[in-house]
Amino acid sequence: MTDRNGDSARPSPEEGLLMAEISRVITESPDIEDVYARFAELVRPVIPFDRIDIVSLDRDTAMLRNEFTHGMELQAESARHDYTRPLEGSITE
Repeated sequence: MTDRNGDSARPSPEEGLLMAEISRVITESPDIEDVYARFAELVRPVIPFDRIDIVSLDRDTAMLRNEFTHGMELQAESARHDYTRPLEGSITE
């Protein structure tokens, strides 16, 4: 982990517990939708958000794909599940 200055930082005991809980959730459920939903619930107290998206990158095609969304519903086509878009020009690039 790094702090805001980019220096190495040790996780706090609370962060360590959160990381352990996230690891447990990831390994205990075979249903990825359950994992994503539980992950969003776990990180919300630490990273407040109105909406969180989990996006995958296909390196071969340089495309991003929305895998999971949680929180505020948006009407934009780009906010829907399975929406794909080019990596180029994205915040991920």
